[in-house]
Amino acid sequence: MQMKALSAMLIAASLLLTGCGDSDDSSGDVELKNPLTVTRQETTTATASDQTSTTTSAGQTTAAVTTAAKTETSSSTTTKAATTTTKSTAKETTSTKKTSSQETPRKAELTANKERYYYAQLDGFQRQIYNAMFEIISHTNEKNNEYMLDVPQDKIWDFADDFFMIYACINEDYPEFYYYDEIVGITWDYVEKTVNNGYYKIKIYQSQSYPKFWEELAEIQEAATEFLSDIDLSGSQLNVARRVHDKLLTAMTYDQNKTKDERDFSYAQTVYGGLLMNTAVCEGYSDTYSYLLRQCGILCLPIEGGVSSAETYAEAIEQASSPEANHTWNLARLDSKWYEIDVTWDDEDIDDYSDYVQSLINAKEGLMDKRTHLYFARATDFMRRTEVYDEFVYYTDEDGRDYSLVWECSVHIRASDPRSSYYSESGSYNYRALSEMLPIA
Repeated sequence: MQMKALSAMLIAASLLLTGCGDSDDSSGDVELKNPLTVTRQETTTATASDQTSTTTSAGQTTAAVTTAAKTETSSSTTTKAATTTTKSTAKETTSTKKTSSQETPRKAELTANKERYYYAQLDGFQRQIYNAMFEIISHTNEKNNEYMLDVPQDKIWDFADDFFMIYACINEDYPEFYYYDEIVGITWDYVEKTVNNGYYKIKIYQSQSYPKFWEELAEIQEAATEFLSDIDLSGSQLNVARRVHDKLLTAMTYDQNKTKDERDFSYAQTVYGGLLMNTAVCEGYSDTYSYLLRQCGILCLPIEGGVSSAETYAEAIEQASSPEANHTWNLARLDSKWYEIDVTWDDEDIDDYSDYVQSLINAKEGLMDKRTHLYFARATDFMRRTEVYDEFVYYTDEDGRDYSLVWECSVHIRASDPRSSYYSESGSYNYRALSEMLPIA
């Protein structure tokens, strides 16, 4: 199956601001009384007599979702990755026109072969914000790349609270948007701080340029196609996921140095690092695996949380609760059943051991293969508390000393777990909120 060809050909229509085309858009039972409206600022300046204005109303249906406690909104807000933003107002001489797939042919590349899990969890109001952000990303490098939104007065608190949580949803639905997650950022500001006819006028825009977006995206797509070229896609999704998992372990190396460039940016945290550089840290492993499985038509999502191993469960939990133990692994839907997978922790390389230790490991048939699948396709309860020490003892010397490939107890706790550092850290609402949207495997 040629995934790159599918990306270029299967979806020709652009993502409508109403979300039409997604089977889940009409779900829900609460109708917004004052739907948020979106207008894209696209063209160069024109005289007042030449101006046209097009306002598209987004879908009005909602689905239940927990929002954060109300907090005071500021006049200028930015994502964790964005730099300090400046206030600006809409130019009266800027004309607008309706976005079409002909104007943005590359957008099809972003929507092809995608099941947007987190988008489906949002209510109608939140989806409109998601769609506006997506439009900004899909128009990267274009001039006047911003959106004007009229937000109902009674929704402004929801908008301020949910903006960055929704932004995190996009980055989780699209691991290839890593640059927006790590460097660029999308932000918002009031155009007018006063209410006009019951609405606040809000501008959404990216914090800085992303000149290499399409170039790097093309490289990722090509690398993914090459990676999957010898993967047998027949049979069960579980077997396909295992084949991709196993090849990834041989192709990738954990980046101990986490080298950053002049932008204070490390590709080791991204799918680009995983596919193009073959080195990554846990986030890069997770995003790379997620991206590859999605190219195979398998839904795979990242899980944020904490992880650790120790001699006892209590010690492992205490260590996993530390910010230093923050970790990312995966949740995949395989043959209609959810499983947790930690590719990073399965990447145990026998070459890292001395020749003597390798001989001991190889003396126990199948031991290394078993170890490199310890965290593949597991139930959530297993990941929360893994006690398998005796299964992985590969040698007992004359003094009775045991050698093992694992600790006695390992734990993976999600960001929604009160014991996770994400749960109590200030500013970590996004991780908690997204974690709460994930099913239990």
